[in-house]
Amino acid sequence: MRLLLRCPDVTVTGTLELLARRRGDEVRVGRADFTCEPSSEVVEVELSDRAQDSLEQRGRLTVTARIAADGAETEAELRIEPA
Repeated sequence: MRLLLRCPDVTVTGTLELLARRRGDEVRVGRADFTCEPSSEVVEVELSDRAQDSLEQRGRLTVTARIAADGAETEAELRIEPA
């Protein structure tokens, strides 16, 4: 899957993790290291086999995208649907 990151002013290097909830726990379903250069960058993240199966069976997958870069961390909830 591909995510668009916006880096408007500076180059940022970091890690992107995709986390899904399973039985009350957060489980990592994807991870990618990235370097984002101004003005934006597409980061490709490969979903785990289990997450891919869930996406195909349910038609959607809700994940938390956690980005850690240059000593800072942020997260956002995303809803993924098959292309």
